[in-house]
Amino acid sequence: MDKKPLIGISILAVVLLVLGSLSNVSGYQISKNSKQNMFKGDSTTSSSAESEQLKLIDMWTLWDTQDWGYYLGLRILNNGSETIHTLHAVGDWNYVFFPTEGDYHHDDYWRDAMTLKPQETSGFYIFILPFNPYFPHHFLKINVRITVDVPGYNSIYIDSKYSYDNGRLTPMSGGWLWLANLLGR
Repeated sequence: MDKKPLIGISILAVVLLVLGSLSNVSGYQISKNSKQNMFKGDSTTSSSAESEQLKLIDMWTLWDTQDWGYYLGLRILNNGSETIHTLHAVGDWNYVFFPTEGDYHHDDYWRDAMTLKPQETSGFYIFILPFNPYFPHHFLKINVRITVDVPGYNSIYIDSKYSYDNGRLTPMSGGWLWLANLLGR
């Protein structure tokens, strides 16, 4: 019996376990930082420059027992001088490693007749993310554009890979991100 394939598989399993543990350490360090630093290192998420009128200040997941899935929660800040009455969030998401029910999912969210005055924040939920009981720690590729009805206000773009578990949402890092990029996901 040739033992070379068995040795190769064993080495690969050890490497993947080590890289996975690096990701957990990284995610823990990010989640301990302030909410503003949650997006540090995520160059494709809109920045938090002082001149921006519309800012993304938080992202999280919320379990919904009725729909048996997670919602993606977003919180924005009106950092401008005008009142916002309409918010539009449109985008796609898909699982990075274990796709279910097709590969890509799309959501188009409108919120009309709202009143978000200057320096106020508002939270909303998009994307019902199905729960996978066999693999509760999920990895997502999220691509969202958030716009409002005020001329001259910036848009918020989110285009990156995230991991979430028990309501925590953090940018993918370490070995998991390396593996996702290697697989072209």
